[in-house]
Amino acid sequence: MIVAAALALVRDVRPALRNTPEAAVANAGLAKAGPVLNDYSFGGYLIFADIPTFIDGRSELYGGPFIERYNRDVSLADLRDFLKLLDQYKFGRDAA
Repeated sequence: MIVAAALALVRDVRPALRNTPEAAVANAGLAKAGPVLNDYSFGGYLIFADIPTFIDGRSELYGGPFIERYNRDVSLADLRDFLKLLDQYKFGRDAA
C-alpha cells in the first residue's frame, strides 16, 4: 500500500486516453451538464472526472432492483418507465 501511494506521487496514474471517454466528455460538455445518465462501465471514469453519475461499477451499492430497472430502462424494454426515470433523476439539469 505504501509503495502504491509513493508511485502515485511520482507517476501519472491516469488511464491512457485511448481507454477512456475523455474526448467524448470534453466534446459533449458534460462537466457542466449536471447529473448524466451514463453507461455502467463509464461511471468510474466520470467520477474520476468529477461528473455526477447515475451508476458506476459498484453494483453492490445499488442493489438488485435498481440494477434491474437500469438494465430494463436503458435497453428501452419499458419505454414508459424509462421516461419516468429521466424525469425522476432530472438528467442534464444543473444541480446548482
